[in-house]
Amino acid sequence: TMEYVVEEWEPGRRARLKGTTPIATAVDTVSVEAGEGGTSVTWDADISFVFPISLADVVVAAAFRPAVQSAVEGLKRALRALPTAG
Repeated sequence: TMEYVVEEWEPGRRARLKGTTPIATAVDTVSVEAGEGGTSVTWDADISFVFPISLADVVVAAAFRPAVQSAVEGLKRALRALPTAG
C-alpha cells in the first residue's frame, strides 16, 4: 500500500501528491482545467524505484502498463458519470 502526502494544493486547479513504499516513491500531479466541452483532467505520475529494483525500470514499467490503463479508463468512466453543470 502506498501512503500519500499532499505536497501542494491549489483548490480547483492542481494537486501534487507524494507517495512512498519501501520499494518506490511516486510523485503525482493532478491538474484540472475548465474548457468549452467540459473539464480537462491531466494526471502525471513519476514513479522511482529503489536500488536494485531500479535496474529493471523498463521491465517494471511494462508490467505496470495494464494497471495504469485500467485506472485511466476507470477514472474516465467515473468522471463521465458525474452530473454536468447547467
